Amino acid sequence: MLIGLNLLGYTAFYLFTHFLIVAQLIFENSKKGIINLQCYVNKGGVFSRFSESEYFTQFYVNKEIGTLCWPDGVDIAPETLYHEATGEPLPAWMQSEKAVA
Repeated sequence: MLIGLNLLGYTAFYLFTHFLIVAQLIFENSKKGIINLQCYVNKGGVFSRFSESEYFTQFYVNKEIGTLCWPDGVDIAPETLYHEATGEPLPAWMQSEKAVA
């Protein structure tokens, strides 16, 4: 099941020497939640730029695919955002991929 999201708001701030990236999301089914995107910085690769506040704050909701995107093509799967924001389980097909990873 795909659930699109609409952006309610976000907050990005420094606390001591750590950059915390928090986004509050609301989904089309009216569920909402707050996610900390800091773990993506730690993944490195395309997400390493999340630690740059100027880059991170360029995100937008791509209505066509229903998820958070950045101008250079980086995005996060809407199912992942939904799971992290609401605590609902991932779809079965993503759980098997996560178990392998």
